[in-house]
Amino acid sequence: MSDDPPTTTQGEKAARGGGPFGRFFSVRSEGSPYPKAELLLRLLARLTDFILAAFLAIAAGEAGKILAVLFLLFGDGMLHGQSPGKKLLGIKVVHLPSRRDADYRESALRNFPFAFALLLQTIPSAGEFLFWTLGPAVLVYEGWRVVSDKLGLRAGDVFAQTQVVDTKVVAGALSRPELKIVPPSPDRVRGAVRVLLDPPQGPS
Repeated sequence: MSDDPPTTTQGEKAARGGGPFGRFFSVRSEGSPYPKAELLLRLLARLTDFILAAFLAIAAGEAGKILAVLFLLFGDGMLHGQSPGKKLLGIKVVHLPSRRDADYRESALRNFPFAFALLLQTIPSAGEFLFWTLGPAVLVYEGWRVVSDKLGLRAGDVFAQTQVVDTKVVAGALSRPELKIVPPSPDRVRGAVRVLLDPPQGPS
């Protein structure tokens, strides 16, 4: 019999979150302690961020489109897991495996589909056509994911292992005291048995 440790298959790596595509499965296997955020809040927050991105694209001249792309990419990491729109509406992005606020890396991963749609505009000649054809398709698909998924996870959320949650829900979970189970010591067990077998006699 060989003493070599068994090799890990690609499927096992994926189930544990390893491998190049493991993150697509780990959120599903680990689940989430947070309920799905209200859809209207998410819609209004995203709309606010899109308006700010459009303002950057128009007001900043030649560099405006690049600034808008960067804003959409990294916005969710600006204010402790909140873009300006999410801050205004009271929701935030949480990295599920670590239960911490999303940082710039997770923000870029989850928002890449939106930034990619805007980046299409920078392509010479065909940019406008690609933006107005592929851009709406990205929005529709990601919106359908938010509505249909039980946790409200977009494709970007699955890849970044993140979830949009209500800040009040997260604050309530953190404020609840942690319950600790203390195992009884042998002396306490013997004392309890002694009382049951030989209860103390009260005054007659």
